[in-house]
Amino acid sequence: ERTSMEQSQDLMDRIELQKETFQTEKSGLTLQLKKHEEEIKHCSKVKENLSDEVVKLREVWAESQEQEAMWEIKYHDAEALLNEREAELSAISEINLELKRSHDQEVKSLQDELHGL
Repeated sequence: ERTSMEQSQDLMDRIELQKETFQTEKSGLTLQLKKHEEEIKHCSKVKENLSDEVVKLREVWAESQEQEAMWEIKYHDAEALLNEREAELSAISEINLELKRSHDQEVKSLQDELHGL
């Protein structure tokens, strides 16, 4: 049978071995923790950059919406002006047609008068 001294030494050796095992596990976990912290830091930076990009894209979107609204107004203004010019052209054409009829009638009247002489 083993002596108390041997049993104590054996117990102390097992405790020391377990202590080393725990220390190794702790070192591994500490390393993993540092890796995870670095990944979290990297992800936070990526998230921050993406948030900045989202803000920029929203600004660009808002500007494009404003531009679209401005071009829509200009388009409608141009369309109204075109309609106005077409109406003026139609009125001028009507006046020209009336002048031509009047002119043709006057020419015919003068020709009739000339033939009457």
